[in-house]
Amino acid sequence: MDPVVSDGLLKWESRILYQDIAAGRATAPGPSPALDELLSLGLVAPDTGRPGHYQVLSAADAALRMQEHFLRLGAQHLAQAAALPRLFDPLISSYRATHPGSDGAVEYVATKREMQERLGPIIENCRKELLTAQPSGARPPAMLAMSYQRDLGVIERGAKMRTIHRASARQHGPTASWAATMTSYGAKVRTLASEVGWPRTVVVDRRVAVIETPDPERALLIRDEALVAYVRRAWLRDWDSALPWDGTPLPEVTAMQHGILTQLARDVTLEAIASGRGVSRRWISMQLEPLKAALGATSLHSLLYWWARHESHYPEPVNLEK
Repeated sequence: MDPVVSDGLLKWESRILYQDIAAGRATAPGPSPALDELLSLGLVAPDTGRPGHYQVLSAADAALRMQEHFLRLGAQHLAQAAALPRLFDPLISSYRATHPGSDGAVEYVATKREMQERLGPIIENCRKELLTAQPSGARPPAMLAMSYQRDLGVIERGAKMRTIHRASARQHGPTASWAATMTSYGAKVRTLASEVGWPRTVVVDRRVAVIETPDPERALLIRDEALVAYVRRAWLRDWDSALPWDGTPLPEVTAMQHGILTQLARDVTLEAIASGRGVSRRWISMQLEPLKAALGATSLHSLLYWWARHESHYPEPVNLEK
C-alpha cells in the first residue's frame, strides 16, 4: 500500500511525536495532525496490547517505502511526458490548420487582447533584458498604469530595460511621469524623431520578439533564434539614433526661434540673419534668450549644440516667420 504523502512531508511536530513515542514519553497521545501523519506514513501503529497507546515502526522501512513510491510516480510522470506530443498532435494540427503561421517559430496573434495575454507571462519571466519600442507616441493612461507594475517588476528581477518612444511623447505628461519613474529605477529611455515608420516592438531576453503588423489588431510572436536576433539588431539601430530622456519635457521653441536656429545651424551668421529680416543683431539674439534660460545654456555655442541634437524633435512650423 502506498503511503499517503502530504506536501509538507514529515512535519516538525510529527518528528517530535515519533521520538516521544519511541522514548516512551508519549505512548498514548491524543488525536492530532501529527499523529495522523505518522499513521499515514506507516511510522507508528496502534499497540494492540494496550488500547489507546501507540508503538513506533521502523523508520528505515517507512523511508524505503516512500522512496519506492516516489520512484514509481516519477516513472509514471516521465511516461506521461513522453506521450504528450503524440497525444496533442491532432490538436496541434487542428490549430495550425486554422491559424496560418502558427508553427511555433513565427506565430500570428489575431487580437491585441490575446497578444497581451500571451505577452504577460513572457515578460514576467524576463530575467536579463527587455527592449521595447513605442512608435505611437503618447500611450493611453490605462496602458501606462498597467506598465508601471510590469516594468518595475522586470527591473526588480535584475533585468536591464530600455525603451524607445516617439519624440512627441516628451510633451505628454503621463508618459513623461512614466519615463521619470522608470529612469529613476535604472531603466533607460530614449526618444526618436523619424519620418520613417517603425513598428511597435518587444524583445525579451533575446529569445522572444513581438512586432506589430500593418493590421493594428495583429502581431507576430517570434521565437526563432535568428529572427529574434534580426529584430533586436533593427531595434538597436533605432536606439543608437535616439536621444536619452529622463522624463523632462522639451522646452517650447517658437517659430521665430526655430527659423533662427535652423539658419545658424547652416552657418548663417547672426548679422546675416538680422540683415535678412531688417532688424538688429541684438534683436535676433534677444529672441533666443528665453530658450537659453529654459535650457540653462550659458552661450550661443551650447544652445547650438543642444539644437544639433534635438532639431529632429521639432518639426518645422507650418507658418514659419521669415
